[in-house]
Amino acid sequence: MRKWWARPFVWAGCVLAAVLNPGTGNAEYRGGTIKIGVLNDQSGLYADIAGTASVWMARKAVEDFGATAKGMKVEIIGGDHLNKPDIGLSIARQWFDVDKVDAIADVPLLGRARDQRAHPREEQGVPRRGPCDL
Repeated sequence: MRKWWARPFVWAGCVLAAVLNPGTGNAEYRGGTIKIGVLNDQSGLYADIAGTASVWMARKAVEDFGATAKGMKVEIIGGDHLNKPDIGLSIARQWFDVDKVDAIADVPLLGRARDQRAHPREEQGVPRRGPCDL
């Protein structure tokens, strides 16, 4: 037996979800340098699958994208978290606060990614998009 009251709730839920959906964010290049940090294990257990080759591949991806031909300046920096969450978080803090890194990529372990995602919320109250938000 079909429930006659279920259909209106489903429609109301769909309409509510459509109204409250913030949509997708739009990114626009406004000049300056785009800094992307590649933070991974470059000397330990995960060095073979996500080591210094990831930094090299990120630089090659920027070349393939043709950023310089499009007038963009993209800088790729690499960091080794030594497979320790506290070191990874301190590198991420330095990159966000001092070096003004725009994004951190290739964080292979969830604990480190969660810690790095939480950092911008602590100080500015505005979340930045990180690898776990995609």
